Amino acid sequence: MRSAKRHMQACRYGVLLDDPRVRRAAVAAYHVVASLLRKRGDAASAWIAADRAAQAARALEDPAAIGSAARIVVHAMGGVGHHRQAIRHGVDTAHDLTRYLRRDTPELISVFGALLLRAAWAASEIDHADTVAALLTDAEHAAAMLGVDGNREWTAFGPTNVGVHRVSLALTLGNAGHAVEAARGVDVTGLEVAERRAVFWLDVARALAACGHTEKAGIALLTAEEQAPEEIHSRTAARNLTGQLVRCDEYGRLPELRSPAVRSGVSW
Repeated sequence: MRSAKRHMQACRYGVLLDDPRVRRAAVAAYHVVASLLRKRGDAASAWIAADRAAQAARALEDPAAIGSAARIVVHAMGGVGHHRQAIRHGVDTAHDLTRYLRRDTPELISVFGALLLRAAWAASEIDHADTVAALLTDAEHAAAMLGVDGNREWTAFGPTNVGVHRVSLALTLGNAGHAVEAARGVDVTGLEVAERRAVFWLDVARALAACGHTEKAGIALLTAEEQAPEEIHSRTAARNLTGQLVRCDEYGRLPELRSPAVRSGVSW
């Protein structure tokens, strides 16, 4: 960074523009900005930042960077309601990446698999169950090629994360019972990324609540908050579920839920 600052102040812009390290940093920075804007509810600005990430990745001509940028573009497109466009962009980019995939490219496999999962999410949002199933199957194949969980290229991709998405996508498609069953085979304790562990337990809580298991849902929700408090407090689905469970707890079996409710700003 110091070197980049020196070049900038010396007006050596060409050196900076030709430095792949600068382009790679730009891809990562725009990706982070887009993700944060998306979480703060500014989907339109997130799309702009995601597009900047994609431009920087194309200039870098690195398949892993291109796939990583495509993943946040898919998320941003879905955030403004363009789910079909998001699916197409994710699938087309993933197809382009297949020519570079080999077992000795774990970073690219991780990006490729994570991109498929993001496209599956977009498909679930518009009830394209067949597309979701096909993309999940392809992601499972990628995870099997990888063989282990990890966080290469900041994707958290691996067999366990595919299982986490299977639970989440079943819930989005309206099959809470299937989500509960799918969750039984998933152990997220080894996942490196706290957000993935928290979202898994939130989805389990939502699925259990939908199936009428309110006490178990409350326990799962508390587990989700333990994994990543800020993530859970920021999610509308978590706040809604917290309020629902507190109101349903007529006999005070889960008094612990009142503290998360207060921390999330939930009234009941």
